[in-house]
Amino acid sequence: MHNKSVGIIVPIYNAAKYLEKCLHSISIQTYKNIKILLIDDGSTDKNVDKIIKSYIQKDNRFIGIKISNSGQGVARNIGIEHFINTDKTDYILFVDSDDYIDENCIEELIKNIDDADFIWFDFRYKFENIKPHSKPTSIENYNLQNKITISNKDWLELSSKIDLHSFASGCWVMIDTDYIQKLNLRYLDVHGEDNYFGIMLFSNANKIKVYPKKLYNYIIRNDSTINYGGKISINSIPFRLRQYLKYFYDNPMIFSKYYRAGGAAIMLSSLIDSFKDDKEIYNLLENTFLNRYCMLALNLQNFLNDPLEYKRYLPLAQKYAKDHNIGAFALVQSSVYYWIGLVLISSKISLKNFLKTPYYLYQILNDKTYIKKYKFDIDNYWDKDYALKVLNHKAYKFGIKLAKII
Repeated sequence: MHNKSVGIIVPIYNAAKYLEKCLHSISIQTYKNIKILLIDDGSTDKNVDKIIKSYIQKDNRFIGIKISNSGQGVARNIGIEHFINTDKTDYILFVDSDDYIDENCIEELIKNIDDADFIWFDFRYKFENIKPHSKPTSIENYNLQNKITISNKDWLELSSKIDLHSFASGCWVMIDTDYIQKLNLRYLDVHGEDNYFGIMLFSNANKIKVYPKKLYNYIIRNDSTINYGGKISINSIPFRLRQYLKYFYDNPMIFSKYYRAGGAAIMLSSLIDSFKDDKEIYNLLENTFLNRYCMLALNLQNFLNDPLEYKRYLPLAQKYAKDHNIGAFALVQSSVYYWIGLVLISSKISLKNFLKTPYYLYQILNDKTYIKKYKFDIDNYWDKDYALKVLNHKAYKFGIKLAKII
């Protein structure tokens, strides 16, 4: 196996503070037959370019590409195409530019992948300037403690048993290039692209090698694309998408809800289309991921503006919802009181938002998309528990209190 080559794809957008550690961790791998593609996704930090050039100059295994800001999914797709068509490798591995891998990471993966379609390994959370959480990793979620080989059906059945409705797997899998080529799998340019890629990767596999060893270090920080602090600021919105904030009261929190709903609608449509002829896999997906994506997609009904044209996927989501009795989550978010509360909560994001709060409240109160109601009959819906969480959110309480005043 030591003659097998591994193509490592590193999408980079700024993050110069972390990039040196990331690239150093790759350059010192004990397994040497690696090729590293650095994809600069339109970074504005000049230090990024300096760091990239320094590694290309001192280590000929590194090559660099610069593109206009297009998003992590697009950058990863460029990497996939490169290692399939331009400089073919046996395996592909993704490493995010603000994370790093253990020195023996690739050697361990090569030793243990055998003839699997990919090897699924574990990671450590590393928290920076953010309150640590105790959430399990993906492999810990499944309580997989030993090295084993499972099938796609095994994985979906396990997902159903642990009541899992979301699954992101980008950086903790090393994939057989022939498998990803045969599957013709690429990242979607949507919110939650890691979820779609992971579900497609696992749901199509004949052999999944589970290797529950922590070899990847996953940095959680306030300004990362994905953060677990529960706060959404302008820094959480990809630069290329900030032009659309004007359609959502210049509010990153509200835009992110639209972006999330749109991503869910596209993923729902794509997954249904991919597995509609495989009833067994489709039924397993229904019980795990499809219902939740439908629930999120229906929230598109609560947005008057649709600058990214996500609503073209709404009819399919509405049909699926009718067949599966889904809709409580979107229903409770159709209340004007909820949106009033969201604007109030996020008014402290910036002075601009604070000063414009009265204007935004006026717009919401006159937006016919929302209904003046805060009590709903949701007992018989599949997603009633998700809806109850929204009803108990402080945004609802603030909105109702303010509405009584004005």
